[in-house]
Amino acid sequence: MLKQAAHLGEAPVGGNEEELISDIIKSNEMMMERVDGGLKRAQHPKGHGCFEAIFEVLETDQENLKFGIFDKPGAYPALIRFSNGAKSDDDHKDGDAHGMAIKLLGVSGEKLISGTGEVDTHDIVLLDNETFFEGDLEQFSIFNDLTAEIASARRNGEDRLQAVLNGLWLKVFRKLFRKDILTPALETSNQQPVSPLRAKYWSTTPYLLGDNQAVKYVAIPDPEPTVSELTDGVSSPDGLTESLRSSLKDSDAIFSFSVQVQNDIVKQPVEDPTINWSDAGAKTYPIAKIRISMLGDLSEAEWAEIQARSEAISFNPWNVTAHHRPLGTINRARKLVYQEVLKLRRR
Repeated sequence: MLKQAAHLGEAPVGGNEEELISDIIKSNEMMMERVDGGLKRAQHPKGHGCFEAIFEVLETDQENLKFGIFDKPGAYPALIRFSNGAKSDDDHKDGDAHGMAIKLLGVSGEKLISGTGEVDTHDIVLLDNETFFEGDLEQFSIFNDLTAEIASARRNGEDRLQAVLNGLWLKVFRKLFRKDILTPALETSNQQPVSPLRAKYWSTTPYLLGDNQAVKYVAIPDPEPTVSELTDGVSSPDGLTESLRSSLKDSDAIFSFSVQVQNDIVKQPVEDPTINWSDAGAKTYPIAKIRISMLGDLSEAEWAEIQARSEAISFNPWNVTAHHRPLGTINRARKLVYQEVLKLRRR
């Protein structure tokens, strides 16, 4: 068992942690959409494609950043999946959370998970909101429990009466009882970029960098998006996918990748990912550049292959070496949830 990073504010395993994680796994199983005899992801089910890229680690004079994949300048081949957080079938303008998941290739070293069938990879999972939508494992479990049947009804068309009742209960619950659980989640799922390539992405949860510092990750398009590019959204069911394909037809897409370094364990806590580290004074250091390769004129068969790769690929924040270990209770839950959902998808 890995030693807790108490010096960075990481809490020990709680007495009911195993039970709460088990409940979250069950909720995610219920959310999974059944398609053609298989199961889609419970979270981020609609992919906009999975694209080849280069993740270039830059030279830095910050010695404290030179660990793991950032140890020295160099370039890793990568695959990057863009996705919707909740919606499984459309990109309508009313918003969603959106993901940018990065799989680096050719990364040696013993990983913190096994049984994935992968060798020499490293996963980085990002969201287009700076903070996670729940602050602790109990809140995370309650949110998943309240929304699981609604998501299942929308995706699988079953038990619609129960879904309607749950929806009404959610409104009452939010208004009268626990605004702290539902309001942040609704705000997180209200992002409206004009393209996955023009959104800003954060890890939301913290990670070790080395042994004695906690960091979060940030990926920002270059050039930086305007306010309208972050808020105008799209109006067609495949608007984000179409925008992404159009943008990559004639040019590469570039992101600046940075780390935010914790400098105050109280103001920038490990165990409450709803806290905005930027506002709390964490310093940000550019450490890499991401270049997604231009597509050119693809045939429909070639485009279908990109979409199929988006469905098949898997990610887990724990597919990293010890120098990059995920920190905090929420990340411990994500490790097991991702593993169990992947087993169901592969089955």
